[in-house]
Amino acid sequence: QLILKHSADISLSLANNLLSFFLMLFIMFYFYMDGPRILERIIKWSPLKDEYERILIAKFVSVSKGTLKGILMIGIIQGILGALLFWAVGLRSPVFLGVLMVFASIVPAVSLVPVFW
Repeated sequence: QLILKHSADISLSLANNLLSFFLMLFIMFYFYMDGPRILERIIKWSPLKDEYERILIAKFVSVSKGTLKGILMIGIIQGILGALLFWAVGLRSPVFLGVLMVFASIVPAVSLVPVFW
């Protein structure tokens, strides 16, 4: 009875997630293909001077790269420390669990909305 009650919500949520995923792939494809041309158009349409736009874009790219490198380094450190602790307490396959910790810390946490509440 609970499944029937929430089946519409579950199916709509699944359809929404699939649609969002395919829309993301579509947008990523066109940004990959026409990205530089789109960026030049945005710079051209912006009221700021082109040199200021390019400085802002360079700063954004620099900060984004630094953030991604920081996330990756923190994930690797957490995985190494976790693998060492797993080894210290005697768990089987600590390296595998450490690698799982790296991936789990790199992937952003997705808050799942409880469907059945």
